[in-house]
Amino acid sequence: MPQAEPAPMFVTAQELLDLADHLPDMARSLLEPLAARQAAAMAAAPAQAARKLLGLVEALGDYDDQAASHLLIGLLRIASDGRPLSVERTALRIAGLATVAGDQFFLTPEGRNLVQSLSLGLAAFVEPDAHAQPWSSDPARTNWAGATPFAQIRCGDKLFEVADGPIEDTLAFRLHTEKDWVLLDADRSAGWAEIGAEILTRSSDVVGEYISMHTVRLLDPSGGPDLHRFDLGSFHWWVRVHEGKAQLRLADSEAWIDLPDDPKAEQIRSIGIRAARKHIPDFAVTIRAQAAIWVRRMAHAASVTPIFSGAA
Repeated sequence: MPQAEPAPMFVTAQELLDLADHLPDMARSLLEPLAARQAAAMAAAPAQAARKLLGLVEALGDYDDQAASHLLIGLLRIASDGRPLSVERTALRIAGLATVAGDQFFLTPEGRNLVQSLSLGLAAFVEPDAHAQPWSSDPARTNWAGATPFAQIRCGDKLFEVADGPIEDTLAFRLHTEKDWVLLDADRSAGWAEIGAEILTRSSDVVGEYISMHTVRLLDPSGGPDLHRFDLGSFHWWVRVHEGKAQLRLADSEAWIDLPDDPKAEQIRSIGIRAARKHIPDFAVTIRAQAAIWVRRMAHAASVTPIFSGAA
């Protein structure tokens, strides 16, 4: 039988440098530039792979504008060492994969882990307090002369105004009762549903509101008047008051976890929600995704009214 060919062996930059240390000066002067080029090529390989994939995705967009989401394209653009477009930054933030810290735009730990799991590598995008290479973000909140709202968007009981931003092709919003404007990542090309979703995300605690609105608390008669069952989507948990102390039990466990909260000083519902966010595995990731879908539905239902010149 024919023997399988051995796997190709590659010499790393460090191995070249180690070899150069044992060679005469002339040979060392030849190997050190080779090692530098090898190190540069290895460092650039993930970004080059991402650029090729990004080029393919963008090419497919010429045939099908739904071929890839703004979320995927934004991640590929980041992995390509590029700056995501405003509509892509919006998609990343709504999905919980990016955030703004101060005046910088960062991937969240979930966002970095997602890209790293695809072997694209994002060692440069670390927490703001470490060595980071973030993108500059325009001032989040400002009040500039000449800002004139051109539209109102009503989401539930909230009414927002939208105006052109101080930089070309940017937008800003504010509550109609406020003075300061908040700069948006989304621009006009994103569409009103995307703009509305970002406005809601930027102006309120969407995840907290989703949890508060959708969590159901029921008395569980099997454990007496002090046993409460909580349901939120696929998550179920119990809180009880035992000997004056609040305790938590998860759906897949029979053990009770002592909670630091005082049931005499706080409502059981608030204690139960806070306990779930802290103790249930994958609760934050799952609920954040559900909240993103919920806020998009609200944005789709929002009403947009133009403001004509002189009517603001």
